[in-house]
Amino acid sequence: MAAALLLREVGPIAWMTFSNVERHNAVSYEMWCEVPQAIARFDANPEIRAIVLTGDGEKAFVSGADISEFEKKRGSLDASTIYNEAVDAAYAAVLAAKKANACNDSRDLHGRRTLPGRLLRFANL
Repeated sequence: MAAALLLREVGPIAWMTFSNVERHNAVSYEMWCEVPQAIARFDANPEIRAIVLTGDGEKAFVSGADISEFEKKRGSLDASTIYNEAVDAAYAAVLAAKKANACNDSRDLHGRRTLPGRLLRFANL
């Protein structure tokens, strides 16, 4: 199976699953590029109260970047710059979502008011 970023919404929870099981969920260039759009999609839905980032399968969350692509995707200075911009955009989107959720009128998954900054938590699921 090819590497993919799998998206789903279950009630107020959005799931972003990094799926590249054969490579311990190494993140492909295409997956890096999809993260900002996924965050924007979830952010546009007022029913979503949390975004969970997870890895497919039982072996790993994410092992890092898919280094098998480096020669092709980062083989020149220009290519490396483009690749790095995609990674930076993905990180920026996740951090923006974290900041927005932590600073808003915070509510828990059931819509009850909580203390500011209490919505976003990192947990091993």
